[in-house]
Order: sequence, then structure tokens, then C-alpha cells
Amino acid sequence: MAQIRGTAGYNLGHQNPFGGPGRADATSDPSPLDAIREQTSKIEDWLDTLADPVKPYVVSLKCFSIRSVVLPERDKRDEQ
Repeated sequence: MAQIRGTAGYNLGHQNPFGGPGRADATSDPSPLDAIREQTSKIEDWLDTLADPVKPYVVSLKCFSIRSVVLPERDKRDEQ
């Protein structure tokens, strides 16, 4: 039997396959998770703002850290 391809298995219609309340019913009742999501969203936005000046240098810092670890190890191996 052929498998159904496309969006059939991804529940894009927001239908609950387990028969519980739908997504519209869940949003009418405030949940503690919604408050946590709101706070974590604010924290993520703040961290993004804080990290913006550093982002252009991340690649250089990564290369420097790799070289500072790998090159001394290679030199130690060559001496033995």
C-alpha cells in the first residue's frame, strides 16, 4: 500500500488527533506555559540585542580558539 505524502501527516490544520480540545479552545484558557513563553521570548530578544555587536567576530573567535588548542597539541606530538 502506498504511503500518503505531502502535508497529510504533519497536522497543519491544527486538528488534534487524540480527540482533546482543539487549538482554539486551548488559547481561550490562560496557561502557565504561555506566561513562561512570553518571558522567555523577552529574554531571547534581550540576548539577541546584547549579542549583536559580537556576532561579526564569532567566526574569528572560533578559529582562534581552535588554533590555540590544536597547534600546541600538534607541537607536543611532534616533539615526542
